[in-house]
Parts: sequence; C-alpha cells; structure tokens
Amino acid sequence: MSKEKRMSTVFTGMSKHNFYLKDHISNFVLKEHRVPLNPYMLFGYYMGDAIERDFVRKGSHGLLMTADELWIFGIIADGIVTEIELAMKYNKPIHFYTMDETGLDFKEIVNMDDLKFEREVLPKLPYHDYRKRIEDYLKLHRENSSGIEIERKWLLTKVPEDLCLLSAGRVEQLYFSGDTDIRIRKVEADGSTLCSIDVKGPGDLERKEIKKNITIDEYNQMKEIIGKKPIEKQYYRYDVGLKNVLEVSVVDPGTKDSFIYAEIEFDSQKEAEAYTLPIPGTLDITYTPEYKMKNVWKRSRL
Repeated sequence: MSKEKRMSTVFTGMSKHNFYLKDHISNFVLKEHRVPLNPYMLFGYYMGDAIERDFVRKGSHGLLMTADELWIFGIIADGIVTEIELAMKYNKPIHFYTMDETGLDFKEIVNMDDLKFEREVLPKLPYHDYRKRIEDYLKLHRENSSGIEIERKWLLTKVPEDLCLLSAGRVEQLYFSGDTDIRIRKVEADGSTLCSIDVKGPGDLERKEIKKNITIDEYNQMKEIIGKKPIEKQYYRYDVGLKNVLEVSVVDPGTKDSFIYAEIEFDSQKEAEAYTLPIPGTLDITYTPEYKMKNVWKRSRL
C-alpha cells in the first residue's frame, strides 16, 4: 500500500450572511487539495444557541490555531477580523476570495484594495489603513519556500530621504554558528511579528535559499538555546520602480560597529548586474565577505 501524503488544512472564514454557502466553500477547498476546517460545518449556526456563543467562538479560534492556512471568503465582518489577527499572530498564510451568490464562482483577491468590509467594521479598528496592514503582512509573509536568491548589496552613508518609502520595521536575527548560514529571524512591522528559520548556501550574487516560517514560541526557544545577543536591524523598504523593493537596513544601530546597507532581489543574474542604484556615493559590497551577516555575527558575537 502506498503511503498517502498529508493534506494541508484550511480554516474557512466567512460572514454569517454567507452561512448558506458553507457546503460550496468546503467543496471548493477540497477541490484545491486541502482539508476544510469549516466552523459552520462543525458547529452549525452557533449550535442553535444551545450554549453561549462565546464557547462556539473559542472553539472556532482553537480550530484556526490548528489549521495550516486561513482562507477568507466574501465580505469581512468583525469576527473575521479577529481570525485574521489570530492568523497573523501565529504566522499563518492568509488568502482572500470573492464568490458569487451561487457559491460556484470563486476568485482569489490579489489587490487588497478589492477587499470588502461590513460597513461598521473599519471605523472601529485601531488601524489607520487596515487594508495596508493586511498587504504589508502578505508581503512580509513568504510561505515556506526554497529557491535561488539573486541579490545585490551596497554600503550606504545614510538612510535615503528622497525615495518613496513604503514601510519600516525592525529585525533581529541569530545564527547557530559562525561557520554556517543557518539563522533564525524575527521581523516586526506595523503590529505584525513574523518569524522564520532560513538556510542559505554558499555564494555571493546568487545562492540557494530555504526558508520555513516558525511560531514566535519556537523562535524564542531557539533564541534561548543560541544564548547570544541578536543582530538588530532597523529597516526601510522603498519603491524604486522594480518588481521587488529596495530594502535599507541600519545594522546594530547606536553601536560603534553600526553600518547601513541596501539590498535588492532580482529575477535573473543579468538583471542584477545591469542595475544601477539611484543613490549616489554608494559602494557595491555584494562580493565583500565582511558585510555578510553571518560574518558580522562571528566577528561581533562569538
């Protein structure tokens, strides 16, 4: 007998107004080769109010915490915002879908400006632009991946002031040793915290990279095992007219060893080598070993 591969589980978030489409939503998830964890299929409509609704809500949140992903269907209500925030807290991939009234036509939303909220939801949220909060989370949250990283780096004298700033945040990262490029990383931006463990192969401009998201608890446990002060970065992300953004990092700000560098990822080596950074007075450090973060770690922490 062949060994069956485990299917990923998806918590399905939907407004109570779409309760009648619960079967169609579960069907859609199954056809996408995922197992639907649909609270309306499990609990019905608040279990017919046989118990307090808060118990049902807690049960739904427990179900979400066990799921691999969160998929949101249709208009976003108060309860769905809570589910989104919970998924962000535990670093879960989130996808959004529109659907017609028949529940037969589903389309994934790629532009967060197309998200629709119930009228009373947004004014109550403590965020100036909740769509932007979601968009920033999705940009930062790269699902478990492996591939080739093609990246150029430059040494800067200061943080740019005349570029289009998209977002800013804080990073801390630690390495398991000074001889390998295996690190854990925590990124904080706009109220979200994302953690990962990354493995990078040898190379300068182009190298293999494997990335896996981990929970905050897992990050903290690994941080305690390593037992060293993290490398800290204050980072800024800019739009420079490319598919990918320019990211500028101030490494260990406020210390005597602090420095500022910029980096951009490219789709090809040819594109990377042809690019000219729109910042004067910079030094290309792509091939300079002393500015690799694992060497900064080895020099300053070990």
